[in-house]
Formats: sequence, structure tokens, C-alpha cells
Amino acid sequence: MILFGNNKPDRLRRLLAQSAHAAHIAGTIVARADDISRQALIERRLDPARGTMLETSRLLGERIFTLGTAWAVSGHAAFRRRIVREITAAAQFPDWNRQHFIDTAEIAAAVAIGRDWAQPVMAKSELSLIDDAILRHALLPGLQSLQSGSDWVTARTNWTLVCCGGLITSAALTRAAMPETCDELLDLALVPFQSALRGFDDRGGWPEGAAYGAFAARYAILAVEALEEAGLPHRVPAEIERLPIHWRFQRALVGPSGQGFNAGDEPTEHERSPMLGWFAARSGETGAATWQWQASGAAHPFDLLWYNAPPEPPAPETAPNIDVFDAGYAVLRHHANETEWYLAARAGRNATNHCHADLGSFVLDAGKNRLVCDLGREDYAAPGYFDPARRGSYFLTQTRAHNVAFAGEQSSEAEAIIVADDPRVALDIHDPASPYRQLRGFAPGENGGVVVADLIVPKREGDRPSILWQCHTQAAVSYRDGRICLGEDDHGITVRLHAPDAHPLTIEPVAADEDRFSQIRRLTARLAVPADGLFVTCLFSGREAEPAQQALEAWMRQIAGTRWHQQPEEA
Repeated sequence: MILFGNNKPDRLRRLLAQSAHAAHIAGTIVARADDISRQALIERRLDPARGTMLETSRLLGERIFTLGTAWAVSGHAAFRRRIVREITAAAQFPDWNRQHFIDTAEIAAAVAIGRDWAQPVMAKSELSLIDDAILRHALLPGLQSLQSGSDWVTARTNWTLVCCGGLITSAALTRAAMPETCDELLDLALVPFQSALRGFDDRGGWPEGAAYGAFAARYAILAVEALEEAGLPHRVPAEIERLPIHWRFQRALVGPSGQGFNAGDEPTEHERSPMLGWFAARSGETGAATWQWQASGAAHPFDLLWYNAPPEPPAPETAPNIDVFDAGYAVLRHHANETEWYLAARAGRNATNHCHADLGSFVLDAGKNRLVCDLGREDYAAPGYFDPARRGSYFLTQTRAHNVAFAGEQSSEAEAIIVADDPRVALDIHDPASPYRQLRGFAPGENGGVVVADLIVPKREGDRPSILWQCHTQAAVSYRDGRICLGEDDHGITVRLHAPDAHPLTIEPVAADEDRFSQIRRLTARLAVPADGLFVTCLFSGREAEPAQQALEAWMRQIAGTRWHQQPEEA
């Protein structure tokens, strides 16, 4: 049985007798399974605004995984029979919504795994019904999409891994019943699946962000487990070796505030990945096992299937450190004056799926407080939100809605390359449509805090529109002794902009006509750009301090001198 190979149910029950921690998790999962057993069977529900069945597909998956794990740890046959009833109900749906194929793939994977787990208690008629539904609703439509080159086949996004992963899972687990169809599908699906796996960088990063990366990784892992269960380990792409360290990316994009870096369409609250135990088991890294239990959110049934005993928590790192991901993310952490500072910044390409025109934008935490926030994403059901011709018309996708030095809307061709010099990091933001070249740097302050620095140089003589330096905050904002203070009482963080003309930051509403931004303020300053360029810093600090401007500017100008002569002067 997939995920239960090598006599795992018996080993799980022995584990519960030895570990109070594991037994507690098992108790919560059995309780959830009992609750599921009292509810109505899964129903086909279509979101009228988006035309999707995601609520149904994900509910079905969680029910199957919960019931199966509850059976494994308790031995109660009723949970297995409930799996049969759930997947039989799904098999009788008129379709699995192939128009939004990610729905089809998720349902197919859930039904195939449920079939694999419950087959010993299924009647022949039930098994025939299930196999027919997998064939009609998933395998045949999947073959048609793979043969015609549907968007999700060629995109190399999370869709590619979820759709291919769901199909591979269902084909591998039903191959004994439908060998010719399943083998043909595996041959076709494994090609884009392997290509999309290369989207994970060599440190586990994923271009669309941590939440989308976790979603893609979930179905990639299920596909791998299904191939191995079907006796096809030789069909597993070598690129799967990029996945075990994906936990590092998941951890890096969550700050001490508990909030995630919600760049692009990413949510602020990152849903806990159910695959954290798999990452720990495959990577063998103690940090992964620690993160399995430090990550916020309820334990998932898979946390028992890949159980790792919680290790002793490591001593907190006090020295500044950076995490750089070629997928397009840079993270700076350091401790100063009993405060953990955290900054995450966006690099990569604006053309990446689910991204906004926000290169160089950042979020900032000081301990449990998010000081600089991202405004978030639009409603997925907004008309044309995923239409490239219309997406840029939405305010939240635009450069002006982000924490940037704004000199005009960034183009879809813009990209930012990360240059790291621990504990400093810079983003070389190259936009063919911009009148400027720009480097944005981030560094720990000498006496605590974080410095954000911008070097902006005109590409042509006389072409020097002003720029708008800005960031957004949900913290309480006030003026104190000529400086802006974020936070309450004596624990506030001061914010000071250092520019040639000593421009003070002003406090403004984001958009006076929109209630959704009523609790957010924008800190901003309009700055002129001299002929030889502008160097400006903003220091966020809990103490009176000045940024080490000369050393930072010298470092950034050295980077510019090395990199910019290689770039053409568009715009």
C-alpha cells in the first residue's frame, strides 16, 4: 500500500506505544476521522465565481488521508469502509471538472490512494466503478491534454507538478488493472513532470513562493511514492533530489512574527505543509525534523506516516545571516538588543507565474511585529486577474502598490539578480523599460535594526524623473522627535530616511477611497535623482543610530561597476 509499505501500520502502532507525542497526534487524527464518519459523504460543489471544484477536491483528499491514517493506527475497519463510501461517491460525480484540470488531478490522486488503501475490503463491483471513474474522468482526459499540449503541460508552474503528479499517482496505482492506458500516460506525463521539477533551485526554492512550492512538492512526492509502490523506482526522475531540502525555503519565508512573505499572490498565513516529515526523512537533516514541529498549524496525518521525534531545539543564531534562493528570494536575519530582525525581499522575474511587478519589494519583522507589510493579492475571482492582458490593471499587482523606490511601473521583462556578501545582500534590478539602473541593498544596522539602501543611476543624460521611495505598515505610526516611530510606547521602532536633500518621510493613506486599506499607512518621500545618481538609505532601528552609509555605498557602487557595464542601455 502506498505510504504504508514495509508493514508500516504495525510499526505505527508500535510507535504509539513508545511515544506519547506520537500517540497524542494519533488521538487527534482518530477523533477527526470519527467526525468525518458522522458527516455526509463528499458532494460535488462548483465555485460559481471561478468555475472550480477545489473545495471538493481538497476536502476529499483530507478525508481519505485522515481515514486511512486513522485505520492504520487504530485497526478499526469502519474507517476503511468509510474510504470506500467516499471514493464511490466521488466516482459517481458526472465529471471531475477537467476544464480546471488541477481539480481533476487532485481528485484522481485522492481516489486512487483511497482505492489502494481500501481495496482489501472492496467488492468487485465497487472496484470496477472506481476504476471506470478514474479512467473516464482522469486518465483519458489527461492523455488528451498531454497529447495536445495544454497550458498546464508546458507551463512549468505548480500546475504542471500538481496535474502531472496527480495523474502519475493515479496511473501508477491502477496500472495493474489498466496497464496499456496507464503506461502510455506515464510515458507522456513524466516528461513535463521532470521538466517542472527543475523549477526547484539547488537550495529548495520555488519561483512562485513558499505556499505554491509546498503545493507543487506535495503532488510531486505523492507521484514518487506511487511509482515506488508500483515497482517503478527506475521511472522516478533524478530531479526529485531537489525536493528534500525544500523545507529550508518553507522555513526561510516565515518571519518571527509568524507571518509568511506574501510576495505576489502568496498568502500571509502559510498553510503548514503535510510533507514536512518526508523532507526530514529524505534529507536526514536535524533542522528539517525540528521544523516539522515548529511550523505553525495542526499536525497532518502524514506527520505520523513520516514521523520524526522532535529533536532538542537548537540554540538561536545570534550572528547575522542571509538565505539566498536563485528562485528569486533573499532573506536577512539577525539578533540585536534582544530583538530578532527579519527581512525578506523579492528578486527573480516579473514574468513568473503568480508574481506581481514588485522586484525589490520587502517585508520586515522586528520580533513578533510585522513592521513593513505587503498589501497582498486581489481576489482570484476578479475578472481577468489571470489574463496577462488585464492582470496589470489591478492595483495590487502594480509596482506602485509595493515597498519600492518607485520610478514608474516595472515591465514584465524586468528581473532582479541577487548579489550576496554575507551579511549584506543586494538586488540588481534590471528593467529594459526603466530610465534608471537600480541596486537595492539590505544590511544589518551597526547598532541593531536593518538598513535598506538604494543606488539609482540614470541610463541617459538628462533623463531624470523623480522617484517615490515608499513602504507600507500596519503598525501604529507617529512622529517623535522629528522621526517616524512604528509601534507603541517605548518599544517603538524609529524609521529615518537618509537622502542628499534631507527629505523627511511623510505618512499617507494608501488609497483614501478603499476601506480595505484603512488600517495601513504608507511612508513616502519624493526624491530627485542627480546626474551622477542617487544613493539613499532608510534605517529601521530600536535605538538612536546612523547607518554606515559610506561603506554600504562603496560596496554597492563596486557591484554596479562590475555588473552594469555588461547591460545595454534600454529605455
